[in-house]
Amino acid sequence: MPIFVTMTVKPPDDARFEKAFCESPMTGAPNEPRNMFCARSESDPGRYLLGGEWDSHDAMHRHTERVGADFNARAGTDGLEWETAIWEIKR
Repeated sequence: MPIFVTMTVKPPDDARFEKAFCESPMTGAPNEPRNMFCARSESDPGRYLLGGEWDSHDAMHRHTERVGADFNARAGTDGLEWETAIWEIKR
């Protein structure tokens, strides 16, 4: 079942975080994210929202396990608390 995932985080270095996101491969291939975006809060400029669509919850976990540690290292978000929400897509 397809899902939409949202994640929020407050990175210590905005420029580093944005650069890491822009350099992340997002192919839209099976088991990879589609329609990924990164948004910055107007009311809390240090807070970011990432979102994207996945083929399944398992696909999202496989991708995160494969690239999550590398992304966090490049983005400066190692050890930070990410707030994640999983949404079932009803088309």
